[in-house]
Amino acid sequence: MWTPSRQEVVRRLAELLTEKPQDYRRMTAVERLGDRSCLPALTKSLGWPNPLQSQTRASDAILAIGGEEALRTAVLEVLHSEPAAKRAAYLAGRLRLTEAVPDLITMVRVGRPAAVAAATSLASLGATEAAPDIARLLRRMDPKYWSTRQSLIRVLIQLGPEPAVAELLDALGHVQTRDLAMDALARCRDPRATELVVSALFHGVIRMELVRPLAERGDPGVVGALVHVVNTTPDAALRRMATRGIHNAAGVDQAAVDEHLNSLGYTRGPRTALAWLEGHRRTPRERYPLSVLAGASKEVEEQVRAQAVKSLALIGTPDAFEIIRRLADDPSRHVRACLAGALREGRTGHTGPETAIS
Repeated sequence: MWTPSRQEVVRRLAELLTEKPQDYRRMTAVERLGDRSCLPALTKSLGWPNPLQSQTRASDAILAIGGEEALRTAVLEVLHSEPAAKRAAYLAGRLRLTEAVPDLITMVRVGRPAAVAAATSLASLGATEAAPDIARLLRRMDPKYWSTRQSLIRVLIQLGPEPAVAELLDALGHVQTRDLAMDALARCRDPRATELVVSALFHGVIRMELVRPLAERGDPGVVGALVHVVNTTPDAALRRMATRGIHNAAGVDQAAVDEHLNSLGYTRGPRTALAWLEGHRRTPRERYPLSVLAGASKEVEEQVRAQAVKSLALIGTPDAFEIIRRLADDPSRHVRACLAGALREGRTGHTGPETAIS
């Protein structure tokens, strides 16, 4: 009885898989044989349009037989020749295939079936040059595919959404993409985007995704909105982030920042926040007005008095420490602890500019 050699079995299985690249069972048989001569057939399976499960099975088999280097080679080959290979597009990002960027951009540009997968990998690869093409893909995407549009907006947030301002403004008109679009616009310096984000903050739409990008800019033009955040939100993390933005802006235009902070005494926001901001103003210390903090040191709430102590210590003038010493017998253990720390820092001549909000 004739028995085929292993070489003949491998060759025949490779032929069968080439004839039917999507056949799951044939891919499994090829993987079990573990022969590298079957890699071209598996590469064809990886690039086969449907189903995606077959593409995934092919990638697993390639990895098992030839290792990551074989998979990288197969992915690059597929991306260059097969327009519908969604799995290969995803793998390009996972494998950090920077050499695949031109092919991925082409997939996005011509709107191939795997365009969204390609965009996702471009984000993983940090390919900022792809942002304009992804913006155009978002523009072409029907709003009824809102989940896909959300994915594209997330990609733009990673790569830099500036080229997509018009598309993001359009996305604000659809409830499923409204919040993500606003988060992306917060990262744009386009005046239309900045005006919308600042308006949202003043109207109570306050979240870290909007505050952080504005805070990182160092833009005196958004200080009013950041002061509003510090003055109104109960979230300490948001207040810290907003004030970091105020500091950044003060480095650009101190006078413009002080102009906004001068109005704090007339606001009705939380007294703790006001006391905190007073200690972070950039007014020359020898001319520092201490009336707000002197008043805060007499407030009923212990949190306000404690914050007043921290801010006075940050100012560090003799008059400021005189107000601090008046609280030596404060009934609150928290206030007394802050006072002890402030006096200790005063003796060592150290006051840190980033004292946290209570």
